[in-house]
Amino acid sequence: MRIEKICSLERLVEVRDEWNALVKSSSQNCIFLTNEWFCTWFDSFGESYQLYVLLFRDQKNRLFGAAPLMKAEGRVQFMASNEVTDYCDFIIEWGREEDFFRIFLEYWQKEFEQKHYLHLINIREESRTLSLLPRMAAKSHFKQTILEAEVASGLDLPLTYEDYLKNLVRKNRHELLRKQRKIESQRGLNHKRVNDPEGVSENIDLFIELHRKSSSSKREFWKKKGMEPFFRTITALFSTNGWIEFNVLHFQDDLAAMLLNFVYHDEIYFYNIAFNPNYAQFSPGIYLFNQSIRRAIEDNKRRADFLRGREKYKYYFGAEECKIMDFTLSKKR
Repeated sequence: MRIEKICSLERLVEVRDEWNALVKSSSQNCIFLTNEWFCTWFDSFGESYQLYVLLFRDQKNRLFGAAPLMKAEGRVQFMASNEVTDYCDFIIEWGREEDFFRIFLEYWQKEFEQKHYLHLINIREESRTLSLLPRMAAKSHFKQTILEAEVASGLDLPLTYEDYLKNLVRKNRHELLRKQRKIESQRGLNHKRVNDPEGVSENIDLFIELHRKSSSSKREFWKKKGMEPFFRTITALFSTNGWIEFNVLHFQDDLAAMLLNFVYHDEIYFYNIAFNPNYAQFSPGIYLFNQSIRRAIEDNKRRADFLRGREKYKYYFGAEECKIMDFTLSKKR
């Protein structure tokens, strides 16, 4: 067994293929754990941190685990932020979790000073990190805390859209169909899905501009350093892999709403919605979510993920909550 430490973005890009193969073999196969996501995040937001990614290799030099970490003064943390990253975790080949955490804790004891603490955000409650690492850390006399930081929501998709509607609460089903009829009765309604690289590139500027207009808080969102470069880069990278789509809604020549989805493996992630407040009475966001769910079912996706947050509309579509946890670990003094 050996651990390779990556301290440069160039080296992290070099291991992209074997990194993403590891993600696919892990129990937490998720778009936010891909190499493209971490490289883009660090390039956009990481100037105050030192890259400290750990790769865990077996005797044959085969990658079986990765810790996507970075360092700041006195702190080691996931390469993630709440503004853009909904989930994060260690990346471990299925069935190798105990080996991974045993080696990781031994490395932590040896390599990190007393002052350093480990801060891990946005771990899904079903993650084996939460079932294994705290127990193993307690045996090694680490100090630790686990806190519920947020909730996320999602739903398992049935085989047909008709079954999906049947599974909704009756009140919600009738309201959804009523809203659909209302918006579809408007003249000039046009909905299209854009997922080719050229189309995604053409639509990212429109999305950013429309998102800014949606609310004052979203205008502030785009003022944050690195935000625009992050979105432009990640949408371009994901489009080459077929991992992204824009759902675009027009009323005649007016842009009414855009829904940015990630499409990865057998899931669809509803990442961000932008809408023109002038068309709020028609619930354009509800329309786009519903159309995306219908299309995901037709494409044989297994799950629709509404990601973090308690927005009411998510439950309207039948989404169910799961807890998102933060975990800290430090050496006892």
